[in-house]
Amino acid sequence: MASENMTPQDYIGHHLNNLQLDLRTFSLVDPHNPPATFWTLNIDSMFFSVVLGLLFLFMFRSVAKKATTGVPGKFQTFIEMIIGFVHGSVKDMYHGKSKVIAPLALTVFVWVFLMNLMDLLPIDFIPWIGEHVLGLPALRVVPSADVNITLSMALGVFILILFYSIKMKGVGGSLKN
Repeated sequence: MASENMTPQDYIGHHLNNLQLDLRTFSLVDPHNPPATFWTLNIDSMFFSVVLGLLFLFMFRSVAKKATTGVPGKFQTFIEMIIGFVHGSVKDMYHGKSKVIAPLALTVFVWVFLMNLMDLLPIDFIPWIGEHVLGLPALRVVPSADVNITLSMALGVFILILFYSIKMKGVGGSLKN
């Protein structure tokens, strides 16, 4: 889509379309004629979420491998500050013992941060590459702009909150609270 031939409405509409896969036919959905069905998968949101999750794992693993007890480097200090912030926040909210809560909170915090950081890239750069080089009909780079990603993460965290509330206080105590 050449941006010089688009109206402002077309330009905005172009940036609101996800790269979707029709799960009934396993073909890409035409963004100008989307099917009115539940059976579509936003593969661009899934792709960038997985890539950012792998980036998170790679960054933290590389810091863990190179960690020193002496004078830490700048990146190690930055990672330790993030871990300290998340650990302190979890400790203030959850007083029980769990080996799952703090790592999960760290994962969600950094993952959402990286997803929102994608918004700092020029808005047309990666979609232009996707359209002109890869021939993709649409591409949204920011996974957290997709309601499916944010809703699924929120539901997952909500279910874990309910589970650990019941585990810590029991069913009766959790219902009273």
